[in-house]
Amino acid sequence: LKWKNGLSSLVMRKSENIDYIMSVVLAKCPKIFIHRDYTSGMVVRFQTKLPQELVGRIDEQLFEKCIQTVNEMFARAEKLTWKSLFENIIGCFTCYLSHLCMEYQFSRVRK
Repeated sequence: LKWKNGLSSLVMRKSENIDYIMSVVLAKCPKIFIHRDYTSGMVVRFQTKLPQELVGRIDEQLFEKCIQTVNEMFARAEKLTWKSLFENIIGCFTCYLSHLCMEYQFSRVRK
């Protein structure tokens, strides 16, 4: 992914079964916010309702499918598996293990 002055984003488009990337300068584009869907609690999901700013600019079914795909990606990322459990245990263990190797600033300041 290439960034120009930190102002551009890469937008994926699909046209006639050919994938291509188009750079869009974010500073010149209006921002559209997709609201979170809290119906399932704190699970990361976005509402599939088409924002008013996009009505007439994008097909509603295409937008809904795109948001559903993003929601499915978040669901897979947050799914609890043995591998993710192991990664979290190792992360916690190594973090607390570092307390044996070094003294933290908070402890030094208290002395």
